[in-house]
Amino acid sequence: METKSANLEIKLDILTTKLIKDNIVEAVCRDFTYDFQDEYTFIKHSIKEHIPTGYGIGLITGTSGTGKSLLLNDMGYEVNVEWEKDKAICSHFNSYEEATERLMGAGFNSIPSWLVPFSILSTGQKYRVNLARSIQSGSIFDEFTSVIDRGTALGLANSVQKYIREKKFTNIVFASVHKDIIPYLQADWVYNTDDKTLEINSKIWDMSLDTKTEKVEYKHKQPFMKI
Repeated sequence: METKSANLEIKLDILTTKLIKDNIVEAVCRDFTYDFQDEYTFIKHSIKEHIPTGYGIGLITGTSGTGKSLLLNDMGYEVNVEWEKDKAICSHFNSYEEATERLMGAGFNSIPSWLVPFSILSTGQKYRVNLARSIQSGSIFDEFTSVIDRGTALGLANSVQKYIREKKFTNIVFASVHKDIIPYLQADWVYNTDDKTLEINSKIWDMSLDTKTEKVEYKHKQPFMKI
């Protein structure tokens, strides 16, 4: 993979949404003594042109409401899967080998749970088996690890990155509010929507917002932890 020049120009679009004030809005504002704001502006991050081609894993991180999902939608596509109510989890794959690889790659290692229908799984289990079926080159995943406990989350991040690299999938991007997964996921690039920093192959650029288009400076950072 080739990394872009250290002297980057990052485009940050300012988007505006204007709301209609109808009778329901007026009633809410009246009864709860609230002033209605009819216009909102927010930032749309644009980093795609600065990402190296042929990467395996990308990660967008930052607090809620900072533009992660909007940016994520520019990076690939979401794969939707359907589950048949009369089939076990493992029966939704093309072969025993694929079922084993994908389910373990998604950190879903409870063999008894492979033999039950999707409908009886917990929310965290459903998240992992959906990931197992949908992961492929170009796919995106929002709210990564948000519905599972942190210990399971770190194990999932580690197992999924190993599976992606073993299968040589490319251009897969995750978005998450959780930064504890960073050393386990070992992404080829990480963009932080909070401080607008882009890290590529353990090199980091500062993209702090001053103007709509910015010059940023390169500085060294320690490599990701190896697992």
